[in-house]
Amino acid sequence: MSETENEAIGICRDFLGRAVKDAVDNGELAFDADVNSLVETLLVVLCGVGFYAGYVRSPKETDAITDTLRHLLAGTLLVPRLRRERARGWRAVTWRTKRIVCLTYSGSMAPT
Repeated sequence: MSETENEAIGICRDFLGRAVKDAVDNGELAFDADVNSLVETLLVVLCGVGFYAGYVRSPKETDAITDTLRHLLAGTLLVPRLRRERARGWRAVTWRTKRIVCLTYSGSMAPT
Protein backbone atom coordinates (compact mmCIF):
# COMPACT_ATOMS: atom_id res chain seq x y z
CA MET A 1 0.00 0.00 0.00
CA SER A 2 1.17 3.50 -0.72
CA GLU A 3 1.55 5.99 2.11
CA THR A 4 -1.21 8.19 0.68
CA GLU A 5 -3.72 5.38 0.31
CA ASN A 6 -7.07 5.89 1.99
CA GLU A 7 -7.68 3.41 4.82
CA ALA A 8 -11.04 2.34 3.34
CA ILE A 9 -9.36 1.58 0.01
CA GLY A 10 -6.75 -0.53 1.78
CA ILE A 11 -9.40 -2.48 3.68
CA CYS A 12 -11.38 -3.10 0.48
CA ARG A 13 -8.24 -4.13 -1.42
CA ASP A 14 -7.27 -6.59 1.34
CA PHE A 15 -10.78 -8.07 1.45
CA LEU A 16 -10.97 -8.42 -2.33
CA GLY A 17 -7.50 -9.98 -2.39
CA ARG A 18 -8.56 -12.67 0.08
CA ALA A 19 -11.87 -13.26 -1.73
CA VAL A 20 -10.25 -13.59 -5.15
CA LYS A 21 -7.47 -15.84 -3.83
CA ASP A 22 -10.07 -18.07 -2.14
CA ALA A 23 -12.07 -18.23 -5.39
CA VAL A 24 -8.96 -19.33 -7.29
CA ASP A 25 -8.08 -21.89 -4.59
CA ASN A 26 -11.65 -23.27 -4.65
CA GLY A 27 -11.71 -23.58 -8.44
CA GLU A 28 -14.34 -20.85 -8.89
CA LEU A 29 -11.88 -18.78 -10.95
CA ALA A 30 -9.27 -19.94 -13.43
CA PHE A 31 -6.12 -21.12 -11.67
CA ASP A 32 -4.00 -18.78 -13.79
CA ALA A 33 -6.14 -15.68 -13.13
CA ASP A 34 -4.11 -12.53 -12.53
CA VAL A 35 -5.20 -11.99 -8.92
CA ASN A 36 -3.70 -8.51 -8.53
CA SER A 37 -5.25 -7.25 -11.76
CA LEU A 38 -8.65 -8.69 -10.88
CA VAL A 39 -8.52 -7.17 -7.39
CA GLU A 40 -7.72 -3.75 -8.81
CA THR A 41 -10.48 -4.07 -11.42
CA LEU A 42 -13.05 -4.96 -8.78
CA LEU A 43 -11.77 -2.12 -6.58
CA VAL A 44 -12.22 0.37 -9.42
CA VAL A 45 -15.79 -0.86 -9.95
CA LEU A 46 -16.56 -0.55 -6.23
CA CYS A 47 -15.08 2.95 -6.07
CA GLY A 48 -17.06 3.98 -9.13
CA VAL A 49 -20.31 2.64 -7.68
CA GLY A 50 -19.53 4.36 -4.38
CA PHE A 51 -18.87 7.68 -6.08
CA TYR A 52 -21.99 7.30 -8.21
CA ALA A 53 -24.12 6.45 -5.18
CA GLY A 54 -22.71 9.22 -3.04
CA TYR A 55 -22.63 12.12 -5.43
CA VAL A 56 -24.55 11.51 -8.63
CA ARG A 57 -27.86 9.68 -8.15
CA SER A 58 -30.61 8.97 -5.65
CA PRO A 59 -30.69 5.82 -3.51
CA LYS A 60 -33.52 4.39 -5.66
CA GLU A 61 -31.51 4.87 -8.87
CA THR A 62 -28.40 3.48 -7.21
CA ASP A 63 -30.31 0.34 -6.14
CA ALA A 64 -31.29 -0.28 -9.77
CA ILE A 65 -27.71 0.26 -10.95
CA THR A 66 -26.22 -2.06 -8.33
CA ASP A 67 -28.82 -4.72 -9.12
CA THR A 68 -27.92 -4.52 -12.82
CA LEU A 69 -24.21 -4.63 -11.96
CA ARG A 70 -24.80 -7.75 -9.84
CA HIS A 71 -26.51 -9.46 -12.79
CA LEU A 72 -23.75 -8.34 -15.16
CA LEU A 73 -21.01 -9.75 -12.92
CA ALA A 74 -22.97 -12.97 -12.40
CA GLY A 75 -23.34 -13.38 -16.15
CA THR A 76 -27.13 -13.48 -16.01
CA LEU A 77 -27.53 -10.57 -18.45
CA LEU A 78 -25.71 -12.45 -21.18
CA VAL A 79 -27.86 -14.40 -23.62
CA PRO A 80 -26.37 -17.78 -24.49
CA ARG A 81 -25.56 -18.20 -28.18
CA LEU A 82 -28.06 -21.01 -28.63
CA ARG A 83 -30.90 -18.87 -27.26
CA ARG A 84 -29.89 -15.95 -29.52
CA GLU A 85 -29.81 -18.22 -32.56
CA ARG A 86 -33.21 -19.74 -31.73
CA ALA A 87 -34.68 -16.25 -31.59
CA ARG A 88 -33.34 -15.65 -35.09
CA GLY A 89 -34.99 -18.79 -36.55
CA TRP A 90 -32.31 -21.43 -35.91
CA ARG A 91 -33.12 -24.79 -34.38
CA ALA A 92 -30.72 -26.87 -32.31
CA VAL A 93 -30.21 -30.55 -33.10
CA THR A 94 -28.33 -32.60 -30.52
CA TRP A 95 -26.94 -36.08 -31.11
CA ARG A 96 -27.20 -38.28 -28.04
CA THR A 97 -24.00 -40.21 -28.63
CA LYS A 98 -21.82 -37.13 -28.49
CA ARG A 99 -22.26 -33.71 -26.97
CA ILE A 100 -22.53 -31.98 -30.31
CA VAL A 101 -25.04 -29.28 -31.08
CA CYS A 102 -25.74 -28.42 -34.69
CA LEU A 103 -27.77 -25.37 -35.62
CA THR A 104 -30.15 -25.73 -38.55
CA TYR A 105 -32.15 -22.84 -39.96
CA SER A 106 -35.92 -23.27 -39.80
CA GLY A 107 -36.99 -19.91 -41.21
CA SER A 108 -38.34 -19.24 -44.67
CA MET A 109 -35.52 -16.90 -45.69
CA ALA A 110 -31.79 -17.30 -45.57
CA PRO A 111 -30.33 -16.36 -42.15
CA THR A 112 -28.59 -13.04 -41.72
